[in-house]
Amino acid sequence: MRTIGLLVILLAWSWEGLAQQTDLGQLEFAANVKGVKSLTSKEVVQIFRNGRSLWASGEKVIIVLPSNKSDMAESVAKNLYGGSITAMQKFWLALVFQGRANPPVFLQSAEEIMVYISKNPGAIGVIPKDTAMIPESIQLTIR
Repeated sequence: MRTIGLLVILLAWSWEGLAQQTDLGQLEFAANVKGVKSLTSKEVVQIFRNGRSLWASGEKVIIVLPSNKSDMAESVAKNLYGGSITAMQKFWLALVFQGRANPPVFLQSAEEIMVYISKNPGAIGVIPKDTAMIPESIQLTIR
C-alpha cells in the first residue's frame, strides 16, 4: 500500500512540472518509421508522453531525447514537455518505474540523435529548431 502511495505522489510530482503548454514550433522532429513522414501536433505530444508503444507498421516506438547534459535538453524539456529538464526526467522515471514505458534513449548531440534514428527503425527524436539539418530521409513534418 505504501508503494502505491509513493507511486501516486511521484507521478503527480512529475506531472506538476509538465503542466504548461507545449510549443512544438520551436522544435524539429525526425523519425525512422515506414510510411510516416508527417504527424499532427497532437499525435507527436501523445507519442512523446507515452501514448503509443507501437507504430501502425508494428514497429516498437523508440523515443530519442537530448541527454540532461546536452545544450538542447532545456529547450526540448520546455517546448515539448512544458517544464524543466528535471521534470522531464521525473516524468520518464515514473513511467519506467511503473512498468508503463521503456526508457527513452538519451544522446548528447543532434548528430548522435540523427544517426541513431537513421539506424533504428521505429525511432522518433526531437531537437531544437536550427540546431542541425535533419536529413530528408528521416525528417518528420508536423501539421
